[in-house]
Amino acid sequence: MHRPNRSRSRSAGSGPPSCRSARLWGVPHASGRTVRFGLLASLLALPAACDPPAQPDRSAPRVEIVAPQAGSSVADSVRIVVSASDDRTVESVTVRIDQRRLARRTQAPWEFAWDTSGLPDSSLHRLQAEAEDAAGNRGRSAELEVCVRRNSPPTLRLLWPPDGHWANLDRPAADWRCVAADPEEGQLAGERIVWFVDAETLATRGSLIPAPPLAEGMHEIRIEARDRWGRRARVQSQIHAFRYPSGQTPSGLLEVFTLALRARDARTALACLSEDFVLLPPLPQAAALRWMSDQHREALERLCDPERVHQVRLQLRAGSTETFQWHGRPHAMIELRNFHLEAVIACEGADSPRAGERRWEVRSPAERVFLRATERSAAGPGWELIGWWDLHRAHGHDAIGPAWADLLSAAREKRLCD
Repeated sequence: MHRPNRSRSRSAGSGPPSCRSARLWGVPHASGRTVRFGLLASLLALPAACDPPAQPDRSAPRVEIVAPQAGSSVADSVRIVVSASDDRTVESVTVRIDQRRLARRTQAPWEFAWDTSGLPDSSLHRLQAEAEDAAGNRGRSAELEVCVRRNSPPTLRLLWPPDGHWANLDRPAADWRCVAADPEEGQLAGERIVWFVDAETLATRGSLIPAPPLAEGMHEIRIEARDRWGRRARVQSQIHAFRYPSGQTPSGLLEVFTLALRARDARTALACLSEDFVLLPPLPQAAALRWMSDQHREALERLCDPERVHQVRLQLRAGSTETFQWHGRPHAMIELRNFHLEAVIACEGADSPRAGERRWEVRSPAERVFLRATERSAAGPGWELIGWWDLHRAHGHDAIGPAWADLLSAAREKRLCD
């Protein structure tokens, strides 16, 4: 019985078909014949084996330092921004300062922080960035040079309105002003000084701005000054915006007077006093002081001078009003409790060896004010202050503080800074 030559059939078709040899191959059939398949079957069976090999990546990434700019001055913590790109992917970016590695990042954004606080002032340093792709190709940026400056932050002082100021809304307010200076740049102005009211940014910037419109009540003022390296100085203060009451009652007139002192409005304060106003001393045996002379008017104006008086704070608790008739005219008496007047006087340039500031405080547990009805008010019948009686020394409270008359006498004699 004849058997087919199996070994020859296997050798003819041994091994898997390849793209180099697309020979026919076959398998034995039950009839003893070898069934052969065509070239198409072998090509369909192995499509992936015929793809061309991938080309090697020989392209280096492109890298550039975006910030800081070449030749610029930097200070404190410097933000270094790098731009890196590749035809495939960027695996990492490294930044070097003077050939020493600062940091390496493996994920965008390619931003780095450089602390220059320990470097010498005006020293020059060279920055370079290097990017690497997955194939190990490296690209380097051009070196750039920067100068490190070590400076102090700006100084900032609010000149007007001072902290705790009472601002009258019925009259045009004085311009708001401040002074800001940088040790390296000198006086700062323009866009470097920003004003805020109740956390809202004002449109006007600079060291001198018009007083903005305000609603009645308390407001917070904040100023920020910034030098060209980003160092900032901040100042905050609070002010009270108010409108004067009518003053057509004794308590209303007293409120007008105390508001005028808080607002440093000498004209309104003087308008509340009668022409024969007297300041009654604390000791019964002392003579009353007629206070409406030109010198005394000058003293009150000096206490309200915004250039010399940085702050005025006045607190008191007014009792009930007692009215009575005297020489056919209505009069009134109001007792005051816990009277506290505080003034901060600028003494720089004053006729005194003392420089800086002088704080005056007047405290009294009890005082009395006397008022008289008048027809001189343009709004109709009103009241005027005719006397102020300081009682605290009469009751043995000398340790509480100087009398209200002492502060006025010091202002009249120009010895507030002594």
